[in-house]
Amino acid sequence: MSEEIRKLPNLLNPIYSVYDMEDMFLGAIISGKTDGEEIIGKSPEWFVQKDTRLCFDVLKFTKETTGYCDYISIRSQLQKDLGSIPTQKLLERLQSKVPEEYNPKTAADKLEEYFIKRQANMMLEQIREAMNAGNSNPADLFAIASEKLDKVINTDIEFDLNKELSSTVEGLIEGTGPSLVIKTGFNFYDNSVGGIPIQEITVIGARPGHGKTTSTISLSLGILETNLEMNVAIYELEMSKESLKHKILSNVANVDYEHMRLGTLTDEDKIKLQEAVVYMEKFKERLFIFDDVYDLSSMNKINKIKKINVAFVDYIQLMDEVQADDARKSFGRMLVKAKRYTKRNMMAYVFYSQLNRLVDIRDGFVPQTSDLSESDLIGHIASDVILLSYRYKYTKEPQLKNLLMWYFDKARYASVGQKGAGFDPAHNKLYDNISPASMSAQYVKPLPPPSVLKNIMNRK
Repeated sequence: MSEEIRKLPNLLNPIYSVYDMEDMFLGAIISGKTDGEEIIGKSPEWFVQKDTRLCFDVLKFTKETTGYCDYISIRSQLQKDLGSIPTQKLLERLQSKVPEEYNPKTAADKLEEYFIKRQANMMLEQIREAMNAGNSNPADLFAIASEKLDKVINTDIEFDLNKELSSTVEGLIEGTGPSLVIKTGFNFYDNSVGGIPIQEITVIGARPGHGKTTSTISLSLGILETNLEMNVAIYELEMSKESLKHKILSNVANVDYEHMRLGTLTDEDKIKLQEAVVYMEKFKERLFIFDDVYDLSSMNKINKIKKINVAFVDYIQLMDEVQADDARKSFGRMLVKAKRYTKRNMMAYVFYSQLNRLVDIRDGFVPQTSDLSESDLIGHIASDVILLSYRYKYTKEPQLKNLLMWYFDKARYASVGQKGAGFDPAHNKLYDNISPASMSAQYVKPLPPPSVLKNIMNRK
């Protein structure tokens, strides 16, 4: 039995009929539990029930005409044929059948299997009737049936190695091929790992107060400035949208965030903020901020509609999928789904993650991948794993106040190492140039031994 099937024994349970399988498959798409892309390539002949076949036709039409499966459009279209009440009952029935653990590939395979079985049984019945009539050769009958069954089972696999490789080489030479990374506009990042990898998941881990929000804002704005055709979404699961907007305006206007938070803006601050709004107009329909979306299915739907190239999620432990009783299983399942979505849609997910407290008591305060929740799963699925450390929080050394360390702990397509970035927490900004000038390369190296650090921290 394949690994995909092993993952979902409930879909293979005998209590599920072909009707259940149809309902599950369509219900998962309607509810957003799986992407509407699953409808492409499927045949209405797979569906036995009249209403599910009609629903399939509507879903496929909606997907092909709009690019996504919009619930309102689906309901409106179904109401034309079924009426309001039957449509509502149908949609509720389909969505109620979707199990907690749902694998669209397994469900589609089972639907096709049921269809082939029906076709095979029908052919056997036709052979039986022809043989009883006594006017056909059994060998000829089975040969004809075999040919028909071969047509039912789609075994065509289109792959031309020479064509594939030639297309890739042509794209590399002419510079027209798909990019594998998205430039952030920050040299310390792009020169280390090339940028944010497309069709992949990046995980950035940090303790509270160590630059997660600042890096989200700075990287988002850097991507928008550097890639004029790209769109960015920020899913802020911790703070409110209003607080995040304050921090974005602080970054763009160069106004102290505390002035906005405490209501102590100067006249100069007010002018700068008004100018920042005008400046940000160029990112209209390119930057999207949400503070009320906590599940991956909804994020994927928004990403599809808004054609998002990079989605930042701050932070992963607050997602609905990770709050289940079996956190580890749900965590891994959610990451796999996110990974599949990035591959299908040529985009990138950047998930932020909290680190545990071990880094606070470790010699040198250097974070490690093992400080991440479910670090083995993250290390296996994520393409890049980056750890942030704002050492000033530990040492209070003045020279470290504007330094944020980036530990590129894992990079699938590049070398790894550590880089220092200029950090301005008052204005929620990152810089390539480490400031102030007195901060030399020695501060990018690991901190001194604990005994030396203790003396520094106790220094009057």
